[in-house]
Amino acid sequence: MYVDGNAVSPATMGGISGIVQRSGATVVDGSVIGSPPSDTRSPRLYLSGPADAVAPVARPFEGSAVQARPLTGGIGQASAL
Repeated sequence: MYVDGNAVSPATMGGISGIVQRSGATVVDGSVIGSPPSDTRSPRLYLSGPADAVAPVARPFEGSAVQARPLTGGIGQASAL
């Protein structure tokens, strides 16, 4: 599995996804929005891609200061934010 959490355009993410998928790996698109975690702030990690791949990426963040938020619509949706 490949998770890309970089700030790239949806088109760039689509290109990356195509290359990675040809190798047989699953791709999850990610976008971190917000300040570093603190007592008053909690960043959000938006995730898009196949639902069966997004869920295991989001799971480790449950109960943490980072709010993982799955998006519908496939690869590129998180990068579009």
